[in-house]
Amino acid sequence: MTQPGYPEGFQGGQGPAVGFRGMRLAVAVMTAAVLVAGCEDEAPPAPRSAGESSPAPDDAALAARFAPLVWLAGGEAFQPGDAGRFIAASELWFHELCGTKDPHHRLATEVDPARLGGRPSPYTKTACVDGVREFSSTEDLDAGRGGGSGFYLELDDNDDARRGDVGSAPVYWEKYDSGDGRTAFVYWLFYPYNQFVNRGRTVNKHEGDWERVAVRLRGAEPIGVTFWKHGEPPCLVEWGDVEQADGHPVAYSALGSHGSYHRAGGWDATPAEVLEVPIPEGAQPITDITSPGTRWPTWERARSVVDEPWWGYRGKWGSQPGRAGADGPRGPYPGRSEAVFATEPCADPLPLPTASPGPPVPTSSAAPAVIDGAYLGTWRSPEPVDQPTTDKEYRVELTLRQGALGERVGDIRYPGLECSGSLSLVEVRPTELVVAERIDAEPVHQCVTEGIVTLTRTPDGLSWAYISIGGVMASAKLVRS
Repeated sequence: MTQPGYPEGFQGGQGPAVGFRGMRLAVAVMTAAVLVAGCEDEAPPAPRSAGESSPAPDDAALAARFAPLVWLAGGEAFQPGDAGRFIAASELWFHELCGTKDPHHRLATEVDPARLGGRPSPYTKTACVDGVREFSSTEDLDAGRGGGSGFYLELDDNDDARRGDVGSAPVYWEKYDSGDGRTAFVYWLFYPYNQFVNRGRTVNKHEGDWERVAVRLRGAEPIGVTFWKHGEPPCLVEWGDVEQADGHPVAYSALGSHGSYHRAGGWDATPAEVLEVPIPEGAQPITDITSPGTRWPTWERARSVVDEPWWGYRGKWGSQPGRAGADGPRGPYPGRSEAVFATEPCADPLPLPTASPGPPVPTSSAAPAVIDGAYLGTWRSPEPVDQPTTDKEYRVELTLRQGALGERVGDIRYPGLECSGSLSLVEVRPTELVVAERIDAEPVHQCVTEGIVTLTRTPDGLSWAYISIGGVMASAKLVRS
């Protein structure tokens, strides 16, 4: 049983058994590999995109009309961004295995987006093996973990470019035709950086992250939405069941991983391929978390992807260190196969664990919430936190202020562990307040980064109950500071 300030599997200063740790590491690495593949999964060929020509004005208007409202999760550190800005902050490299030579070759320090897409001519690289074959940036190649050859963009160590900016980020739309009277607009969502931390461990982190949702139409009328998520194939939500905001479908971007879902809540993101591997007791499945944090009205900056200067580039977006969970994926390009018209219905979210009954995450993005003034202010635990499975002594201090669902409403600190972080509002109940904790400073110990805190009023102050996404529990009595 882990305390809030220690990694999952750490038990009061005693590390987990070597065999357990090795098995768990294998599970995490395999999961990371599949989750990155989920950003660029290749579905069986079936509908095709509109092609190279610019879309008709009617298409642009329709695409904007049904562009999604995307909710970034509360606590999301890496927001969506502009793919053009990513290119401007990147260098173009080529990966090629060639004997004992370094497989990574820098081709350009200032990248021309039009040349990436082959206009007027693409970037090229002569094969080092025979000195004859010429590779092109518009060619289907495969750089990365599996070896092979290919182009990739490597982001210069630029924290501003990595973090993105939801206030200026565009959405890139592409039209598909089923051939049977149905059409769809695929909305490509670009995040310059992906850092998926789950239950205190990094599942994957990589540059470049392309996610998507698709709105299906018959004529000009919407009939459903396709969601691409982690661990499973794309799925369908019929239009009548889609959460909407002024006629726009609502999508939720998972915390850290950016997978797209149709509701707020918790989602099993562990692929079946990983579940076939025996998971030791205590190693919980990977979980995607969605919540109404930051609002992203994508229709305000909806762009046709076929009109982007880099359209036609078939290389990777992000560095290719060759480690599971670390290679950047492919993005949209001409001829990319997509299961746009998937028929499998989307599953309902899993309830997030709480320290008391009731679902902690609201399913409506529009529901306001007001925190009772009795909770506001600064609180501390005069006695150490009660966690029977550890002998480590630590306390908790927190401050709460007014705010809406999904917003940051407070700060938390653990004296004795020296970890600190933020609190985001999840739910207001008649006698309880539920907040999501995210640790963002850990100068002494590596801390579990995600958990749920339930606060209950008592005659003497507040009762504090903590549970991590992986099931770690702790409690304390709080008094006003």
